[in-house]
Parts: sequence; structure tokens; C-alpha cells
Amino acid sequence: MNEIQRLQQFVDINKAAHRIIDAALAEYPEASVEDLEPWSDVYDMIFSEKISKSALGIVPFDWYDPDTTYYEDVMSFMSAFDNECEHIKKLIKIKKNALRYV
Repeated sequence: MNEIQRLQQFVDINKAAHRIIDAALAEYPEASVEDLEPWSDVYDMIFSEKISKSALGIVPFDWYDPDTTYYEDVMSFMSAFDNECEHIKKLIKIKKNALRYV
């Protein structure tokens, strides 16, 4: 797998994480931040081999873990993940453009 493909995989993992959160919000539209359900399930899915560990294995990034609620932990991680993802999308574009000149 080349570097652009690995970086694209990072972006795809971010999209998968958002699908998990969106599905939980759709299933529990009235859930509050304090509700354990659905956030404990979302937490388990986000902090798993398929999402956080895979993403951090491709592009390590720092994030603040408030260690308060499932919701706060997930949102804090996703904020950092989204910020890193925006940088990665720009990097992919630059790398693809550079390949046109090789």
C-alpha cells in the first residue's frame, strides 16, 4: 500500500467513525449527554481496533481525554480526529498533484 492509499484509509476510518455516531444519534434522537445509552456503545465502537487504533496506527495524533463521560470522551477524540483528517485531506491533494509532474 502506498502512502496516498494509507492516508486515504485514515480519511475512510474517519468517515466510518462519523457513521457510527450518526447512527447512534438517529436511533436515540432524544438521548442527552448524560445518558449512558447510546454513548457507552458508541465509545466502545470508536475506541476499538477498527477505528481509533487503526487511525492512530496510520497517523498518530494527540487528543485530550477529558475522562468524564462517554459522550465527552468520544467528542474530544472526534474533534482531534476531524482536525487531523482535514490536514490529511490537504496532504493527499498535494501528493496527488505532485505525482502529475513525476
